[in-house]
Amino acid sequence: MTNPNTHGRMGLPIFQVDAFTEVPFGGNPAGVVPDADGLTEKEMQAIAREMNLSETAFVLKPSHPSADFRVRFFTPTGEVDLCGHATVGTFFFLSEEGVISLKGDVTEVIQETLAGLLPVEIHREKGEVTRVMMHQRPPEILGTLKETEELCDILKLHTNQVWMSPQIVSTGLPDLMLPVRTLEALWEMEPDMNRLARFSKERGFLSVHAFTMETKAPEATAHCRDFAPSVGINEEAATGTASGALA
Repeated sequence: MTNPNTHGRMGLPIFQVDAFTEVPFGGNPAGVVPDADGLTEKEMQAIAREMNLSETAFVLKPSHPSADFRVRFFTPTGEVDLCGHATVGTFFFLSEEGVISLKGDVTEVIQETLAGLLPVEIHREKGEVTRVMMHQRPPEILGTLKETEELCDILKLHTNQVWMSPQIVSTGLPDLMLPVRTLEALWEMEPDMNRLARFSKERGFLSVHAFTMETKAPEATAHCRDFAPSVGINEEAATGTASGALA
């Protein structure tokens, strides 16, 4: 779903696109600026702060000869290397607007990001875009967290609910995978966001991706909550990069 907005000073079209949903005002909203060439980094940050969404994507001409588009992603407080839901939203929007010429059932384009050159596939059926699939970087396990008790205190989570050592994993962004035993414990977490922001920055990861194998939906593999106050996002509605790291 797209909602247009206009940056008044520059007459710049800005759109809000809801990813991971077919329901209006559902999913995870991202800002999309489809023609960001000429904007300074300071202006991009100001727009992202004003949009006040978890991420806003800025589409630019590529600087790499193998890329079709260059995309920069900003949270309300800073730039991040990659964003899953904003990638999905951006390329759905560009396809719907005819910026990308679709050929056959699947069209692949290459986006240039701070995480590298990453393919994006646009799938369609009977002329309609039905799915946008993004590739992420090969996963890396960057380390194991030793201060589990301190993290649990910050999250208001009993330590006996953590059934495996939390690990920092990246498919483009470093996120901490936190395995929780029960769905009830997952829902009851009430993080101290200021403490969690400091804790995350000091240990070099963006978010705590807490998950349990106990799920509400029988077809689901895991149920997750994602906390990223270190980049100005207290809790994400859904996240592509952390889901990639979890998988």
